[in-house]
Amino acid sequence: MKKLVDTLTSEFRFLIDNYDFSVIETREDPAFFNNALVVLRSPAFDIRITRDRGQRIVDIRRAGCDWHLLSYTLEFVDHSIDRAGFGKPPRLSLLADCLRRNISAVSDLFSSESALQALSDYAITTARMASVTDSQLVSKPHRRRWWHFGSRPS
Repeated sequence: MKKLVDTLTSEFRFLIDNYDFSVIETREDPAFFNNALVVLRSPAFDIRITRDRGQRIVDIRRAGCDWHLLSYTLEFVDHSIDRAGFGKPPRLSLLADCLRRNISAVSDLFSSESALQALSDYAITTARMASVTDSQLVSKPHRRRWWHFGSRPS
């Protein structure tokens, strides 16, 4: 599992080294496209890095709350960020660098109930707008991705 953690989290290693994050969950399914996930937790927020059919996806949440794409969250906390600049699919090195620059703002966001609700509203609206031009609506890939791990999402 150490190799899995190192492989999936290499760009986000700074969170473990500098920001009190720890690995709280790992899963791997070699029989199903070698899909895998690693969840990192800190007192402020969680990061989930998923490998789904070779593509890596990064989500963020406050513990016990809904997951949001990291790219949407970064765009929400800093309006000068355009998530299209992360690439398609988003390059993890760019997401990690942006998170490193905005980690205080992201931590502040997850400490406020009203800010979390605003982020949820923003993510839903953004995903709906993206679905008009893009086939990847934020909630559908997340729901499908977990079927093979044997647990249906809530």
